[in-house]
Amino acid sequence: RQMCIRDSHYNALNLDRNSVVVIDLLGKNRMLSQKIALYVYYIANNADENVSEYKKQLLLSISLHNYSLNAVSGGKSIFYRDTNFTLMSMPHKIIPTMLATKEIWSQYQTNALTVANEPTFINGSLNPEVIEAAGFIENNAENMLLVDDKLVNEYTNYFLQIRTKINNQMFAIQIMSLSLIHISE
Repeated sequence: RQMCIRDSHYNALNLDRNSVVVIDLLGKNRMLSQKIALYVYYIANNADENVSEYKKQLLLSISLHNYSLNAVSGGKSIFYRDTNFTLMSMPHKIIPTMLATKEIWSQYQTNALTVANEPTFINGSLNPEVIEAAGFIENNAENMLLVDDKLVNEYTNYFLQIRTKINNQMFAIQIMSLSLIHISE
């Protein structure tokens, strides 16, 4: 009886830790996708001395988004808020959404990297590759936000469903324990 209760509490705590980390990482990706779009806009529309700083920030935002997306793919040990943390494997029902997100992210990332790594200007004119990549980012920033958001929502719903099942199991175990105590008296 105590073992069942302990196991249920352990599962609940482990699920809670995983849900906090996964939802935090993916929630930040929503913001990062928009931050990427903002830096791309700044780079493509400003001929000032801040372009190199914008490019550094763009590369950092790309790296963070990519890290988070790969980390939550599951079963990986990550460094999160000064702690090593092992995430649970990705639930099967979320795999299609993750694959769709990664597909869109791949194109978004490629174009953002073009803006970050290619010379912004060639012979005093904006680099055509940067113009094309910036146009892609501008046209797809909202879609990237939506797929990042969908992934957060699917994980949130998954964790809530599992947490509800665990709570129900813990309640049932407590009722059975009380019944056994009552019967044994």
